[in-house]
Amino acid sequence: MTSATGWSWGSAWGDDALDDQEDEAGGRVYASSKDCLVLLLDAGKQMFQGGGQPEDVPFALCLKCVKSVLLNKIISSEKDLVGVVLYGTAKSQNKSDFKHVYVLQDLDTPDAPRIKEIEDMLSAQSLQNLSASFGHSDDYSMSDVLWTCSNMLSDSVSKNSHKRIILFTNQR
Repeated sequence: MTSATGWSWGSAWGDDALDDQEDEAGGRVYASSKDCLVLLLDAGKQMFQGGGQPEDVPFALCLKCVKSVLLNKIISSEKDLVGVVLYGTAKSQNKSDFKHVYVLQDLDTPDAPRIKEIEDMLSAQSLQNLSASFGHSDDYSMSDVLWTCSNMLSDSVSKNSHKRIILFTNQR
């Protein structure tokens, strides 16, 4: 049995290679990893309905979350990558030419222009224009939607990263 002073998580799980990864001062060295995050927003007709005020419609609330994530990433971890994908749109824009899937922002580091784009979409007039310009369609394939997100994540140059998709919808 390993003594309490010689015990480590790496040796407890049989990974002795981790024990050799110490810096000259004797501290552990951890590989830093990026977070690659795709924010997947339902842009179907139901996301633009409801709520007493334009800023209370589900799609506007999702955009506020996207803005918050981008702002937090700039402050806390500026090297992380974030992408924004809309699905349930009449328009399509993605590398695989899947119908009703629109990549609004490719996977990239958050910056001021990306946040400004989301802020501009949040005005009441912009929400109406957005609904009209992107259109709506229920004829999408969820597998195509997720495949688009998966392709974005696998195309990222970060090999040692956490890759996540967060889905925003009001569908049950």
